Amino acid sequence: MNLADQMEFLVLVWLVVENTESAFLVGLFSGLRFIGMVLAPVSGTIIDRHGGIKALKTTRLLYLFYSGTILTVLFLNKFKLWMAFFMATLNGINRASDMVARQTSMATILGINAINSGVAGFRIVRDITQMIGPLLGALILDGLGIEWSYIAICSVFFMSSVLVFRASRQQSSLGLATVQEESPSRQLNDSSNTKTSPLWESFKQGLVYVYKSKPLLMLFILATLYNILVFPVIYGLMPVIAKSVLNTDATGLGRLMFAIYAGALIGTLIIGSVKSFNRPGRTLIIANLGWYLAFLALAPVDIYIFAIIILFVGGFTSGITNVMVEQLLLTISSKEFRGRVMGTRALAVAALFIGVLGSGSLADATSIQISVATITSLGFLITIVVTLLLPQLWRIQTS
Repeated sequence: MNLADQMEFLVLVWLVVENTESAFLVGLFSGLRFIGMVLAPVSGTIIDRHGGIKALKTTRLLYLFYSGTILTVLFLNKFKLWMAFFMATLNGINRASDMVARQTSMATILGINAINSGVAGFRIVRDITQMIGPLLGALILDGLGIEWSYIAICSVFFMSSVLVFRASRQQSSLGLATVQEESPSRQLNDSSNTKTSPLWESFKQGLVYVYKSKPLLMLFILATLYNILVFPVIYGLMPVIAKSVLNTDATGLGRLMFAIYAGALIGTLIIGSVKSFNRPGRTLIIANLGWYLAFLALAPVDIYIFAIIILFVGGFTSGITNVMVEQLLLTISSKEFRGRVMGTRALAVAALFIGVLGSGSLADATSIQISVATITSLGFLITIVVTLLLPQLWRIQTS
């Protein structure tokens, strides 16, 4: 699924860049892809009640339906630019449920002892598809046109749907839905009533659970910060940097994205090879600060090969950061609250909408370079301040 999603992102965002050359509108398009994350805590509450596999089957079919609709419109020669923004919104709403369902299903199937390797394994596959997806989408777009791009996108979404339905049948036949995990939450005693208590109460209990656990709260804050102050460089400003600063085409943008996720893959492989960390919080925070510094170094660069190198380093630190955040969230949280915790984590992704609009507006008002330097500097400084105010994550130890 992620392969098709990345292909679709590059194809549509390049159309927005070519037709508008506005950092704000590119940011708006990118932000709409994550706008549905505001619903993620509600999705997590529902998934805690009904399970993740059912939700996954629904979300994958919706991805296929949406891309098939765009393909039909393209063949009828009725495609308009506003449709790209509308499709980004629909996919953004769908993405929230898909993300939470995927993460909670993985934890349930693998069990608590295999979460670290499971998260790393998933991120490896995801990083590979994020490396290949934009470059493949760009090559097809530049070589064959948008119609063939969407034929490829629909084909990948179809295969993803088939695989999820097959996985669902295998889970049922192997009885994996009844995997036993760790004991109920020590902080709240309402977990036995999760399926019977009102939806709002379950949702509120999840927020309270995250707030009371200072390490979980710190993880949520860190995720929110980097979604506002560093991810906008990738999802909002990068297409404009490629066209206006580095003077390259869609394939050149695909190579830039390839460099980011190649670095992320290396970082993920390194983290996945380590069975445990004595001080995982420190590893996470140091990698997160390195991510901000790498993208800050990108601000003055206008030479393509230097940008590739910097983005590889930034991708490396981002890979470590993202894996460590997911590992710690799934490890620290109890089974009964895992869907709601990951839903709250996904809510942090919704902050990306604010980030891409803010960075895009700043870039249009000043310059791309000033926008990149401003948001990454702020991210670096605020992360240090928050770490000093909430040191529990920095101090956390694993046995």
